Amino acid sequence: METTNHNRSKIALGQGLAGQAAIEKKIILIKDVPADYMKIMSGLGETQPKNIVIVPLVFENELKGLIELATIEEFTALHIEFLEKISKNIAITFDLAGRKVKTELLLAESRQLNEKLKLSQEKLTTANEELSTFVYKASHDLRGPLSTMMGLLGLALDGPEEKIDIELIQAINETANKLDGTLHVLIKTMTIRDADITREEINLEAKIKNVLSELKDEHDMARVRVITNIGNRKKFRSDNELLGYILHNILENTIKFQNYSLPDSFAIIDVQDHLNGVKINISDNGIGINSTLKNKVFEMFFRGSASKSGSGLGLYFVKNAINKLEGQIDLVSQEGVGTVFSIYLPSLS
Repeated sequence: METTNHNRSKIALGQGLAGQAAIEKKIILIKDVPADYMKIMSGLGETQPKNIVIVPLVFENELKGLIELATIEEFTALHIEFLEKISKNIAITFDLAGRKVKTELLLAESRQLNEKLKLSQEKLTTANEELSTFVYKASHDLRGPLSTMMGLLGLALDGPEEKIDIELIQAINETANKLDGTLHVLIKTMTIRDADITREEINLEAKIKNVLSELKDEHDMARVRVITNIGNRKKFRSDNELLGYILHNILENTIKFQNYSLPDSFAIIDVQDHLNGVKINISDNGIGINSTLKNKVFEMFFRGSASKSGSGLGLYFVKNAINKLEGQIDLVSQEGVGTVFSIYLPSLS
């Protein structure tokens, strides 16, 4: 224990003494407390303390806290001895409380890590399942046209040498085109999955015109009346290729699933500023989607109609491309009435 008077110039009162007690890990007793230092107050009045004691709380040579006590009497040796003993118990209590808090924090952190690990494992499992499905289906889609071509070429080779079978050659050409289309889908798939995001300012009006130009030779595109309403005014930055892929696939679906029983097929493309990006609504009066199938349209290899050709990957990769661009896509559809795709894409900084 160290005893000090208020007039010792090398030690300041207040914080300085508390700091000294903390560093030395020893009790400091202050006698002859200055009149302007502090008051002992109660409901009936206040008075000047005679002694002040600063007690460091130490456990295993580590400071856990400080206690500062004041009295209108003098602290005796017995008082100081009692404070020394009880300070150890208080320090132990503080240490246990601190350890409990640390344990709870570690447990919380452990739970968070376990949740992240569980989520990562679920994503990995899903990715592996999707990859297996993709490899199986892609292999089947490639093997079918190849087998057909081999059979047709076999027929051609078995036929008379001097005679050219035009229908057979056309059939081989159609099968080769189908195979080429499948390979194109696979290449596009890998591009979407592996490519890094590029960020560039995009003129959405020009981009939509470009996509419509790409689709002008699609079968029965001429039957679809396209109406555009480009109302966004803010600058928009995104990945130009992925955006083109998204728009191309959705508009291609609009053409493919138009309602031939109607004299006028249309597609309306509406673009507006929304939050920190744009909202793109693409609506049509096509054949629509059965309510029981609506939740499956973004699944891998889903085909809404067996009568329509396609890989069943288009909307699946549209969804993945939009996720990659940190956006969202929603679908509202009614069979026999039409479909609305609502896409939100943030502007990428």
